[in-house]
Amino acid sequence: MNVREYRSDDEIALKIGADGGGGFLKICLNIQIQSQSPSNGRKRMKLSDGVASKTLKDSGVKKLFILAIVPNVEENYTNVLTLWRLLQLTNPSTLSPYCIATDLKLANIMVGLMAHGSAHPCTWCDVAKPDLWSTGQLRTLGSIKEKFRDWSSAGGVLNKAKYHGNCVHEPIFMGAADKKVIDIIPLPELHLMIGPVNTLFNALIKKWPEALQWADTCSVTREAIHGGSFTGNSCRKLLRNVNQLEQMCPPECIPFVKTFQAFNRVGLIYILCTKRQLTLLSSATVSYTFLSLLRCTL
Repeated sequence: MNVREYRSDDEIALKIGADGGGGFLKICLNIQIQSQSPSNGRKRMKLSDGVASKTLKDSGVKKLFILAIVPNVEENYTNVLTLWRLLQLTNPSTLSPYCIATDLKLANIMVGLMAHGSAHPCTWCDVAKPDLWSTGQLRTLGSIKEKFRDWSSAGGVLNKAKYHGNCVHEPIFMGAADKKVIDIIPLPELHLMIGPVNTLFNALIKKWPEALQWADTCSVTREAIHGGSFTGNSCRKLLRNVNQLEQMCPPECIPFVKTFQAFNRVGLIYILCTKRQLTLLSSATVSYTFLSLLRCTL
């Protein structure tokens, strides 16, 4: 804190990151001033700036602390909980306000839920899998603990967890019973964008192979190192140029255009999901479901 030259009256927030990519399980930390304004552009760094250069954003990777990095470790509840306890992160709210940035798989692990193929796959609410187009009750730390204990008392049989919201562990972090999961783990915008865009594009080229020309006009390619998928920046570029697809594609592909447009209107999702963003997300989900009803191999 002294090296970063924070004042005693600065409102500090912690962003804890967890990731299991590249063969390593990693826990990272960014320390941010909540009132810090966005950078107005890149500035050239100077040696005199030191290790805590003020030209770099506190939220950036160059001001990130690697708290733990372990090779060849499976992403599961036991391993993540072990790291969390070793780092004494079970109750970071005693230090400062915090949020956790992670992917969808680790999000479910951290809050004690089964994988996303389960009957209640959502990290943030208890909606049942057949009703994902709607919304359920928002999950809280207390509701997850209660359902986990009910499941344990009933024998702890995995194939019966669907009757208890698929809560098979307690959350790895502490907090008030009414603390909402969405207030701790924000929606991972990148993952929520990459999955649908790549799935829609793959379905589109099966129906209309010339769709590859649309990607060419947008100057984007699918990266082999990412499993032959578009990266986040490429997905965003496609969404911003859906009008080109609309001009190029045959009439039978218009449902794809409408769905891409709906996802583009969702826009950037940050710490909290506002009512407007929920409405837009609902619109995108309806369009996505519409394509499924058309049996477009989604």
